[in-house]
Amino acid sequence: MSTEGSATPARLPLLALACGMTAANLYYAQPLAGPISMAIGLPTGAAGLIVTGSDQDKADFLS
Repeated sequence: MSTEGSATPARLPLLALACGMTAANLYYAQPLAGPISMAIGLPTGAAGLIVTGSDQDKADFLS
């Protein structure tokens, strides 16, 4: 039985960090959408669609 590519105890903290950063990336965009859209002149509705699109991608992946 090969252990190549498996989650060894040394890799688990790195995997946990990667998972946490990925989840945080999805949620940090929500409160920042308004200020970013104002800074670049994007309509508020379009900024909301960007966050919605991210959530929809996440839902498609999970189903």
